[in-house]
Parts: sequence; C-alpha cells; structure tokens
Amino acid sequence: MSKTNLIIAGVLVFTLIAGGFAFLKFNKKPQADTPAPAKRQVINALPISERPFVALFPHESNKLITLLLDKPGNLPELTIDIEYLSGNALKGGRTTISLPTELPHTQAFLLGSCSSGGKCSFDRDITTGTIKTKLEKSDEIHVLKSNYVFVDGPSATTDQKLRFEPTKYSENAILGYSHGYLETFDGEIASEPFLITSSSPKAVSGVITIISGDANGISYYDGSSYAPLTVEKENNEISIEINLKPWSREVTIIRDDLKGATEDTTLYLLGPFIPTK
Repeated sequence: MSKTNLIIAGVLVFTLIAGGFAFLKFNKKPQADTPAPAKRQVINALPISERPFVALFPHESNKLITLLLDKPGNLPELTIDIEYLSGNALKGGRTTISLPTELPHTQAFLLGSCSSGGKCSFDRDITTGTIKTKLEKSDEIHVLKSNYVFVDGPSATTDQKLRFEPTKYSENAILGYSHGYLETFDGEIASEPFLITSSSPKAVSGVITIISGDANGISYYDGSSYAPLTVEKENNEISIEINLKPWSREVTIIRDDLKGATEDTTLYLLGPFIPTK
C-alpha cells in the first residue's frame, strides 16, 4: 500500500473512532433522577395538641351524619374516611378537604346510597364506626384513627375503652373520640379527648367510663372554657356521672337524600372531655 493510501486509511479510522465517541456521547441515556424516599406512615403518633378536632353528629332523620372539622393546623389538605358498621356490612365515605377553608368545616354524609335518578336507600342497624384522618407533616404521613358508637342504651366503642350508660335519654346520640380538642388547654393530657354529640338540645345524663392508665382526672369544655369534673377512679378506669345540656353550633348542610337541597341545622355537643394526668 502506498504512503498516500496509508494516510487516507489512517484518516478514515480516526474519523470513525471520533464519530463513534460522538455518537455514544449524544445518545447516552440520561440517568433517571434519584426517587424521593417514601414517607414513613405512622398511626396515632401525632401529639394530641397538634391534632385536628373532628366530630360526627347524628341527624334527627337517622338518614345522615354530619362531619365537623376544626383546628386543622397549618396543612395544605387532609383526607377523612368515615366508616360504619351496618349489620355485618362495612360502609362509609371519604372526603379530601383543601386548606385554608372556612372553619368549622361541616359536611353531611348519607347513611345509605342514592341512584342517579334520585331514589335513595338507607342503612339500618348501624352500631359502631371509625374515623380515619390522613395528613402529611414534614417527612411523615400521619394517620389518626378514632372509634365512635351510636348510642342505643348502654353503649361502648369496639375497643371497649370508652363506654356510656345513659339514663332518661332516648334521643339520637353518638359517643366517640375526637382526635384533638377545641380552643387551648393548659393541663397535661393523658389520652385522646372524647365527646357526645346529639340531635337534641335536651340534657344528657348517665355515666361515662374510660380506660386510660395515665389519667387521674377529666376536664370538660362547655362551649367557652374547660373545667375539671368530679371523677371516680378504680385501677385504670375513670368514671364520671354527667347531667349536662349540650352547647350548639348553627351550620348549613347538603341533603343528598333531598336531591342536594341545603338545610340549616343545629349541631349539639357535649365536650370535648379531656383525660388529664
């Protein structure tokens, strides 16, 4: 091979090698971004002072319940699942609330279902249920899970840690926990606050018993301030005898069973009651 041909061949080889490097450089797939670490999910770990106040209220029609949310904290949104047991079937609904919003936030949930034509069927034999609230704080997803029970004579939550034996009372009522509490409280909190909600302004009387090993007292919110109640304690159980008229809030709800009509209604509430150390 002549010297000229050798030079040409060398140039061709160099061009091919350079082109190959350029091809690899420009066709190299970009590396995928490192995925963000999954947020840790924790249940009932958020300090009670940082929890939103959530309550369910019965309706005199027995066809729906009303959710009330207050003191949600500095959050972009939270999701609330309401579940209840109707006979042996687990029913419920979900709502996502974007914040900030007008407070207290109220929303009605049908105890049943409606067809597209507007015909509704309603659940019967409703006994107990749970409220699950999901919210994000920094690198954690907090799930708050609370129990409630529809009062029908002597009643208790499914874990048997909250019980109520009413006397001289036959109105619609719900006994349950509330995640957090209303307003500010200076005492040392022993366990999750609880409450009784009603569809009537009539006084509620009876004996409430809670199981809370750290609690030595109970403070009651009457709509304006907290005050301690007289308690009896035996082992890890605390009992209070009540004869209290509920305080109230006026709200507007949407009646899904009435084709979305609005209704001005009054929510009646005893509490929250806060177990204290």
